[in-house]
Amino acid sequence: MSESRARAATGAQELSAERKRAAKLTVMHSRLLKDVGELASLQDSKLVKQAAVKLNKKHLRGGELRPEGGEGGGGEGGGGEEEEADARALEEILK
Repeated sequence: MSESRARAATGAQELSAERKRAAKLTVMHSRLLKDVGELASLQDSKLVKQAAVKLNKKHLRGGELRPEGGEGGGGEGGGGEEEEADARALEEILK
């Protein structure tokens, strides 16, 4: 009986955590869509490039879209790989 209660409590905690995570992801998704939508109004390619780099730093490297506990921390070091990833992401955005 107590084992069933423990399972139920654990399940309720997991459900609550997933609901919070889903709400957080919904907010982050809305912010990302808003920021990407602002790119459409830019006409100058230099401004688009600057805005894309800023979005990359804000949303991908800043931790907003990275899952919690995931790899790819935002610490210093290993800049070569980060710069290559930035360049690839920028190329994809500008296509």
